[in-house]
Amino acid sequence: PGLGRQLRSNVQERELMLAGLSHDLRSPLARIQAALELRAADGEDWSETLNDVREIDHIVGQCIDFARDGQDEPVQQASLDGIVAAALGASAGPDLRLELAAPQPLPVRVCALRRALLNLVDNARVHGQPPIVVRTYVRGGTAVLAVEDGGEGIAPEAWDRLRRPFARASSARSPRGCGLGLAIVQRVADMHDGSLQLHPRSAQQRFAIALHLPLASRSEAERSRQR
Repeated sequence: PGLGRQLRSNVQERELMLAGLSHDLRSPLARIQAALELRAADGEDWSETLNDVREIDHIVGQCIDFARDGQDEPVQQASLDGIVAAALGASAGPDLRLELAAPQPLPVRVCALRRALLNLVDNARVHGQPPIVVRTYVRGGTAVLAVEDGGEGIAPEAWDRLRRPFARASSARSPRGCGLGLAIVQRVADMHDGSLQLHPRSAQQRFAIALHLPLASRSEAERSRQR
């Protein structure tokens, strides 16, 4: 009981720290961005500085997402199709296509999975080439969320390294960001007993990264085997 209270206290302290970090850093960044946009409206060229501010805001967001591991989020039944449609339906178009074929509900942490999805799409936007295609499908006992793009992709020999925190891409991908995008997605895969897989670009297929999630939780699968 004492250890449990201490762990809950640690989680609460972490959440308070993250909330303060988000407010303390993002609020002045928003003011700086607004001031620069006003100056740009007067004819001054602040485009490079505005891009830097947006990049800092993106890095802050990724650091917060990585620190917020999602383990305290409750598991609920939801479908990949529903999560993707809710997160990206409004922004779908010629450069971002949704091909959804996984309507089955599965046990997931919805907010964590949404963060993983948005990181994969952001990774494709920043480092790859349009069109980006988000696919969902079911294969056996696994639901798959794949994000593909028309870029050169990641070399297979760099895959393990790039899933570690703060690892940077090779020259085939843009050097922007802080190297946390794939680490966040890998953490989400691990907390769902799933896997994150690389599909290198070839003559037959476009580059893709796929998140594989079990349709049933580990405890449900074990109970099913015991019957």
